[in-house]
Amino acid sequence: MSGAVPVLLHGRKADTPRERVTSSDALGAIVATGPWILTILALAAISLTTREDLELDTLAAFRTIVVYAFALSLVATAPITIISIRMTADLLHLGRTELLLGCFLASLLLGALLSAASFAVLALVSSVSPAGLAVVICSSVVGFVWIALALSTALRDYRGILMAFAGGLAVSAFVTVGVAQAGGSYVQMAYGFAVGLFVTMLLLCYRVLTEFRHPMRNILAPLQAFGHFGRTYKMLAIGATFVTAGVWVDKWIIWSGPEGEQALSGLVHAPTYDGAMFIAYLSIVPCLVLFVSILETSFTRNYRRYYLAISAHATLTTIERNARDLAVQTHRALLRTGRAQFIICLIFVMAAPNIVELAGLHYEDTGLLRVGAIGASFHFLFLASLSFLLFFERHTEFCLLGACQFTLNSIFTIATLLAGPDYYGLGYLAAAVISSLIAFAVVDRSIGQLTYFTFSRALGAARM
Repeated sequence: MSGAVPVLLHGRKADTPRERVTSSDALGAIVATGPWILTILALAAISLTTREDLELDTLAAFRTIVVYAFALSLVATAPITIISIRMTADLLHLGRTELLLGCFLASLLLGALLSAASFAVLALVSSVSPAGLAVVICSSVVGFVWIALALSTALRDYRGILMAFAGGLAVSAFVTVGVAQAGGSYVQMAYGFAVGLFVTMLLLCYRVLTEFRHPMRNILAPLQAFGHFGRTYKMLAIGATFVTAGVWVDKWIIWSGPEGEQALSGLVHAPTYDGAMFIAYLSIVPCLVLFVSILETSFTRNYRRYYLAISAHATLTTIERNARDLAVQTHRALLRTGRAQFIICLIFVMAAPNIVELAGLHYEDTGLLRVGAIGASFHFLFLASLSFLLFFERHTEFCLLGACQFTLNSIFTIATLLAGPDYYGLGYLAAAVISSLIAFAVVDRSIGQLTYFTFSRALGAARM
């Protein structure tokens, strides 16, 4: 392991014009959404099972702790997870699989340091509530889950990811319902939910450790290598933070407004807005599956053909023809998934009254659900465009677009907050529409000049 740092510091082969393992970056951004959707379904199952045994205020307090834990952990660990995926992908490309275990442990150690810092900050607070402690503990567990998920995604162990989350969330639902029926508090229910997520983390770690059993003699080397990757791909790390925060910023702003309510836990939430928007996000699940399948099959074949032709010193005519084929495949993937998402969105809009009734929301939430479903559809197109930018190594554009969506969502949501409850959700919708159109234009420009960008990056790497 002592040779890890020189290999990673000088292993610029990954920046030459040849096939990159960048698909792990792109797929990581998409696959990470799946577990969150499964978590929403688990929370819904818990709510339906326990609503006759618990008061609504107790159930809402439990949900706020879980939502806070997921939101904080996802944003806080975003730089660690994206750098872990990038580092794993490059190590696979270099054939240095013996270093992957060190990469994984370094990521977990950084996550542990982040959790320790959170506990230190909490200890400095004079009055620590049980709910606040539960949020920190649950956030730490979920943070480890995201980190373990990162390496599993880079290794494309999708079956393992599905099994781990299905098993862990089943434990979460079982333990949480058991605690609720035994008369436990909302804090104890949150800890019960965290038990299942801890099981998920153990299952993911088990899959990784059984895949790579190389001995590790020095943890300092992978930590130094991780720091080098963090500096090299700082735009990627910053962009990932903006992208994840952009999913939540509209909710944070609404929580601070007139619709914000303080649950029994002391945490602020907006039940009306949160419920409708979370259900709206479920509308993108089928297209997420479709999009990942396209990336893994037809698009990846054209992607490899393009870079293998460059590695084989093909003629410029052949390279440009492959680039045009890749551009056609990119447009086709966006068109195909966009068309499917439009149909699903239309179904959600038309069936909104029935969905609201089934979900236990108020009839007045129908309009918000419709706006949220349309916004989620454009947000899906935004995330799909970002995934293609990661394929094409456009990290700066990825970061700027993430910052753009975060800023627009913040500004427009504040505007709707000032305008009144009748306009809630329109800020998120406007931000999603504008950012998705800008992202599509950037993707179109990138694939139109793909050959130029590829060789420019290679020449820049050669000078370093």
